[in-house]
Amino acid sequence: MYPIGCISAMVNYWIDKFLFLRFHRKPPQYDHKLSSKAKDLLKFSIFIHIISFLMVYANQLIMFYDHHAEIYEVITHAYDDILEFLFKKDNETLKEEFLEL
Repeated sequence: MYPIGCISAMVNYWIDKFLFLRFHRKPPQYDHKLSSKAKDLLKFSIFIHIISFLMVYANQLIMFYDHHAEIYEVITHAYDDILEFLFKKDNETLKEEFLEL
């Protein structure tokens, strides 16, 4: 078993050395646009994460706690306000649309 492992390691070493020296190139030089684009996407992803948290936490089928009624009511109202702001529809129409999904 040791000779096979030794030969395999030597072959892998020479193949990797050959590929590294002959085929792999330097990566392209990125400028400040990449970091600013990533920063903009991160801001958007935080907003999406908050919306998804509110959708899950405000759904009675997923998160139902009798002893947290006050917290649930606050989260539900915040969720309804965000949906109303985003879609400019009444809350009952939005709830029906989400239930159909």
